[in-house]
Amino acid sequence: MRPQAFYKSVFHQMVHEFHPRSILDVGCGSGRWVRELREQDINATGIDTSPYAHATNPFVKTGRASDLPVEDQSFDLVCSEFSAHHFRDLAGHLSEACRVATRGIAILDPWYDDSIPSQRSARALDEWMKAIDRAAGESHHNCYSAQDFLAAMPDDVAFTPQFIHLLKPDPIPDDKLDEMIDHHRKKAQSDEAQSALPPVLAQIEQDGISQDGAIIFIARF
Repeated sequence: MRPQAFYKSVFHQMVHEFHPRSILDVGCGSGRWVRELREQDINATGIDTSPYAHATNPFVKTGRASDLPVEDQSFDLVCSEFSAHHFRDLAGHLSEACRVATRGIAILDPWYDDSIPSQRSARALDEWMKAIDRAAGESHHNCYSAQDFLAAMPDDVAFTPQFIHLLKPDPIPDDKLDEMIDHHRKKAQSDEAQSALPPVLAQIEQDGISQDGAIIFIARF
C-alpha cells in the first residue's frame, strides 16, 4: 500500500489549522474530500477537468486549474491533493488561486528524498514513466521542489511560505513494480524511451526502490 493516506491525514490537519469556512479543492477527482469537508460544515467545492466528476457530485464544477470558474476572493483556501503535477501551468494555477483565496493556498504533491539511494531510484523510474506519459499527450510533470513552488507564485502577492516534507520509504512490492514498468513499456512510443529503461532497472537492482514521499506547500496571505 502506498502511504498516501498518511500524507493526506497530515495535510488535512494543516488545512484545518486555518479553521476555514470555505475550501476550493482543485483537481478533486470524484470529490470525495469535498463531501467529507461538507459533512464537517465547511462550504467546499471541487474543480476537475473530468465531466464525470461533475455528473456524479453536485458540489464539483468542471474547469481547469489555470482558469478557475469561480469569483474573486470567494473561498478562504484553495487546495489540491496530489494534483499539482498534473496541472499544465503551475504558475497559472497559483495566480488563479491567489485571485480566488482570501487566506491562503495549500498543496500536497509527490516528492522524493534524493539523499536516500532507494528514493533516487524511485525518482528515476517516476521520471521515465512521466516522459512516456507526456509523449502520449498527457500533462504529467516531474515532481516539484520547494523552489519550484516559490518561483511559480505571483510576484505581486504577499505571503508567508511553509514547507513540510513527509516520507515513509517502504519498499515497492515486486509485483506492483513489474505492473508499473510493463504498463509504461507497452505505452512507450519510441525506441529512445525503451532504451532509457535499462539504466533505471540497473539502478533499482543496485539501490532498491521505495515509495514516494510528499511535499506540503502552504502560502499564508
